[in-house]
Amino acid sequence: MSHRSPTSWAVTPNHPGAAIRTHQTELKPVFHDPEKAADRQAALAVLASHLPILTAPGLVFGISAPARSAGDGVTEMGYFSLGPEAAAFMADVYAYGWVRDFDWMSWSHTLEGRCLLHDPTALEAANEEGLARVLTVCMRQAHWGSEDLDDRFREGLLTRLMERAATLCRSCN
Repeated sequence: MSHRSPTSWAVTPNHPGAAIRTHQTELKPVFHDPEKAADRQAALAVLASHLPILTAPGLVFGISAPARSAGDGVTEMGYFSLGPEAAAFMADVYAYGWVRDFDWMSWSHTLEGRCLLHDPTALEAANEEGLARVLTVCMRQAHWGSEDLDDRFREGLLTRLMERAATLCRSCN
């Protein structure tokens, strides 16, 4: 059963003088702690709290082990394992309700999705919904392999998300 809210359509500016139609739904958190997700400032603060940890020199976000032959025609599968700091980040993203129920695959291919996911400056103006959408894409893609989350970390997307959360958290005070 889906817990999505009714859908509405809105016109949003794309470029000065132009408008595009965007599909908008109320985003509801999934796999969360309702008490933590209800506190907007705490949710922003917890994202921001991971910034100094995940940007510390020498941090190992995760470890990759390639497939290898174990002899007698047996091959041990390779794997990627998140480090404890990365796993704690992922746990907080879920606990504080940042992963939302919406069509994240389709959204990631929209103009807004592509900008927020790939333009290094786009997150500087993102609101909380934008952060939630990007985090949802990152976490959902990590279900197929946490090395995707490592890729997002290495390209700087997670750092930019945490920086934007810190900025939004300061503006809540």
